[in-house]
Amino acid sequence: MVIHCSKNIKTTITNVLSASDSLKGTLNAETASQAISQGVKRVYPDCHVDVCPLADGGEGSLAAVYKSIGGVFRQAQVCDPLGRTCQARWLHVPEQSLGLIEMAEASGLLRVAPQDRRPLLGTTYGTGQLLNEAIQAGCQNITLFLGGSATIDGGIGMAQAIGAKLFDADNKPLVAPLPPKSYLSISSIDTSHIPRAYQSLRIACDVTNPLVGINGAAETYAAQKGATPSQVKHLQKVLLHVASLCPNTNPQIMGGGAAGGAGFGMHALLGGTMVSGIDTILEIVNFNERCKRASLVITGEGQLDAQTQFGKACGGVAMAAAALSVPTIAVVGRTAKGFESMLAEQDGPLADYINLSTYVGSEMARTETAQSITQAVEQWLKTSQ
Repeated sequence: MVIHCSKNIKTTITNVLSASDSLKGTLNAETASQAISQGVKRVYPDCHVDVCPLADGGEGSLAAVYKSIGGVFRQAQVCDPLGRTCQARWLHVPEQSLGLIEMAEASGLLRVAPQDRRPLLGTTYGTGQLLNEAIQAGCQNITLFLGGSATIDGGIGMAQAIGAKLFDADNKPLVAPLPPKSYLSISSIDTSHIPRAYQSLRIACDVTNPLVGINGAAETYAAQKGATPSQVKHLQKVLLHVASLCPNTNPQIMGGGAAGGAGFGMHALLGGTMVSGIDTILEIVNFNERCKRASLVITGEGQLDAQTQFGKACGGVAMAAAALSVPTIAVVGRTAKGFESMLAEQDGPLADYINLSTYVGSEMARTETAQSITQAVEQWLKTSQ
């Protein structure tokens, strides 16, 4: 069983690693990865398919890694972005003393209806409460997955929840959680009450944006979180002020703008280590060892474009597999400007790609996504023999 990928790449199909991200709005990562597996099995019924759902470090990360590493989901009563009580979960892997926290669980857009999104009021306090839960459970290794947040608070809310104290110009303590609209009143931050255990926190970023500037958290993401143009400008001032309170950390640090600046805040105030979200996920699910056993990797996500190689799951998978000389193809809902840079013809890491709309039509791709993936993978494998 030999297939021909682009750029004259040939591979014998014996073991396939199905490692897809979610196709946001249509399909979660596990269902997408299972759909790929079914497509492979239709053509090669005896082929071993290792189903390894993934995420880029944003929303869906817990569900993706749980499939591979197991653990126990814990529930906690915490604050949502607007301070309302909600139930949020985190993943505990006791045998590794590991706690995995996903910001979207407590502080995500999914917690706030579109008409209620108010980034000048929203905080990440609830995510800090989840971090406390992990510490109290005895976790010595904690990873925080940023992404999908409804907030632009520079991580101040989380910092308050785990022990940081805020003071005004008169050295009077400020309330917790303090909303971002009031951050310009902060004169100093006392982090001496934050447990030292948080210094080993891994901060997994799903984007590379800095805290401030034209590509910063406010300018890039505040509008999609409900901010008006004037509020975007105010939030830019807020984040600049947060940066001034943390003079030992560069506000242009890569990933500092993740989750409304939470990447910067957690790094500056806790000393946590910022890492790539997708690289962290790949490490947790033992991707490299699983990839070494594969003759072909099939990944997937909603859109393939010029930014895919900068922190997205599809790009991370393809580059990791390429380093092990295992060809990768990507199943995508659509392509956008510059996607060709990901392909082998332009020295990118992808051997080929499958555009669902091309194979099954845009309507079926949108309404019957899982079936579309299975059918498209089947067709691609048959035509590539």
